[in-house]
Amino acid sequence: MPMRISSGLSEVDSALADRQATQKRYYDKHAKQSQAPKEGESVRVIKNEANLRKWEPATVLKKRSEPRSYDVELSDGSILRRRTCQDLWYPLSRSCYRYFYESVNWFDALQSCKDNNASLVTISSNVEHDFVNDLCSDSFWIGLNDIKNEGVWRWTIEAEQSTYNAWGQHQPNNYQSVSQGDSYNADCAKCGCGANSRWWDNNCEFDFRSYICEKERYVYTSKKVYGTTGKDACLNSNALAAQTLGRVYVLSKIHCFHFCVRTAGCTAFQVRKMSSLIICDALPSQGEHAQYELEPSDCGIFEFR
Repeated sequence: MPMRISSGLSEVDSALADRQATQKRYYDKHAKQSQAPKEGESVRVIKNEANLRKWEPATVLKKRSEPRSYDVELSDGSILRRRTCQDLWYPLSRSCYRYFYESVNWFDALQSCKDNNASLVTISSNVEHDFVNDLCSDSFWIGLNDIKNEGVWRWTIEAEQSTYNAWGQHQPNNYQSVSQGDSYNADCAKCGCGANSRWWDNNCEFDFRSYICEKERYVYTSKKVYGTTGKDACLNSNALAAQTLGRVYVLSKIHCFHFCVRTAGCTAFQVRKMSSLIICDALPSQGEHAQYELEPSDCGIFEFR
């Protein structure tokens, strides 16, 4: 009996080692494909607002010392910092993914992802579908559901109806069952694990063995502040003099952003464009609306998020 136990553990260890080796190969492969672009290069980034995913054009401002990391500026002036994936999270394109092997229902899986600043995985291409299937060891919950409107399948972080799909034959079929007098609808989607895997709908309350979370590799670091009228805002001279933690003359807004990062207590910064330089003030807060000058010329406030 002891020999059988020892042999079993060796087989498990071997299987785990094979899985880790496979995941490392995928990590290395996709890490190489996700190197930071050049400064000044135009890119497209994901912007999350009100839990919705939107693609927007952006310009790379500055490469950072971390691998595959850089700052970008959106068309509205917001600055985002691209982050690398944490341990146990694996990169593909602009997202990080993690496979969780634990038995939970769809709602608990979604909450677990939120606790990790992520959401249940959204699969939007064959490449992404194949990638997540190389992370799994069992079928897993995905973010697709028709909880809100029966028959209209949406991802948890998108408002639009899903266009890409990998449904299995005769799926989704909204299979209904009766157990102890209770009936249910199949409103949440799972994905099989392995080559040629497909999706199927199931009861959201059922416990399944695993799920995959996805988080963006972009995070807001500062966002432009607007006045009560929705126009550009800037602190008036008296408020600025009373609040500034420090002032420097810089060449660009990204340099002002970095100055604020280095200044203790800074949670916002104001930029005022001159002929060839920018006056940068580090601030403890964005100030009150009563202190704003609206629609200032070549001036703006940015608050850290």
